[in-house]
Amino acid sequence: MVLLQRLGQGVRNIPGRCNSEIFSRQTGIRRRIILTNAIHYTSLITKPKSKVEAKVDSALKHSLAERDRRKRINKQFDKLRNILPNLTKIDKASVLTEAVWRVKDLQKKVEGLKAASHGRMARVLPGETDDFSLLYFENNGGFVKATFSCDDRRDLVPDLTKALQSVKGQVVRTEMVVVGGRIKGELWMKGVSGNEAMRVLKRALQMVVARPNLSDCAQ
Repeated sequence: MVLLQRLGQGVRNIPGRCNSEIFSRQTGIRRRIILTNAIHYTSLITKPKSKVEAKVDSALKHSLAERDRRKRINKQFDKLRNILPNLTKIDKASVLTEAVWRVKDLQKKVEGLKAASHGRMARVLPGETDDFSLLYFENNGGFVKATFSCDDRRDLVPDLTKALQSVKGQVVRTEMVVVGGRIKGELWMKGVSGNEAMRVLKRALQMVVARPNLSDCAQ
């Protein structure tokens, strides 16, 4: 009797076990299908673009770059229209012609002023090229005069200060003139004595004058 009951229980358990095996097989099939679809989808995403698609993308990028370039040009022309006085025509060709004429006219006026000043302006205004000189005067305890002409930049004064600190020089007089992004300066110092100190100061100031304007390079 006990044996028959055990056989009956075994028979009843067989369908449940079969159902679990079928469910396991179905689950495995679904997983393989999902994995296959995922691999196929990934291959579609990473598929290289065709030549036609690449040409379309390149043309679109070129069009956007050209649009941005035209915007920048239009902004510059708007600035010229606001700067130039008494404009009768505002089209680009007329604005550019007027700007060129104004620049040439200003250059002639500057040359005339230079000729009339007999060289005095050259001693006061900054030159177009970087220049530097260092003179030592023995009177009144010894003074050093540094004259320089270079691009005006934000870090110029801090750099000059560091150069003077390298020889422990004391500035007693300063004159600086800024015109059109160029600066000309004269520094009168005391406390700098000896050939070695003069060489160190000259080297430091020459490096300051020759240093490029990094803000202009960034633009």
